[in-house]
Amino acid sequence: MQYPQNLFKALGFDKEPTSDQIMGLEYGITMLKDRDQEALMYRYQDGLTYREMAEKFGVSDGRGGQLGKVATGRLKRELIFPWIRDGYEATVQNNKKAVVALQVEYESRGKYDQAKLVWDEIGGIKGISAVNVRCLNKMGITNVGLLVLLARQERWEWKVSGIAYRGAAEVENALFKAGLIETVHERSFV
Repeated sequence: MQYPQNLFKALGFDKEPTSDQIMGLEYGITMLKDRDQEALMYRYQDGLTYREMAEKFGVSDGRGGQLGKVATGRLKRELIFPWIRDGYEATVQNNKKAVVALQVEYESRGKYDQAKLVWDEIGGIKGISAVNVRCLNKMGITNVGLLVLLARQERWEWKVSGIAYRGAAEVENALFKAGLIETVHERSFV
């Protein structure tokens, strides 16, 4: 079985992927760290065995297999998998619908300034560092509306590679100051 069908099969898909799902897979792969991207390329595009992957990475045979399995599992993360399952264009449309609904919510509550911000880039919100903006953008959170929807969820930072508790607190505080969220999640910094 050839790429990308073999990777779809590893992700639990039984049917032939659509071109939109393949585009979503390619986009989802870019959300992963470089090492995970390499592991997927070696395993599914190049067809390497776990032993051969281990040689490429300079690790034990067992670790080579683990790298391939972990990278495949990371494609199932909550922020990545919809791009693959539903397809790229479908996910873009779903995200647009969600942001429009958020904009309408703000307008119905008389928060017109906040309603105008939902389509802006995240970097335009004062108090969010460039590092956190990059981490969020890499995970497909490209506008303020998507960030607000994400930040409303408990432990949302666990879904975004590179954002830890302090980064999440920074983001939430910036959104709070801009009037985009009403509460900041409690976090303990150990």
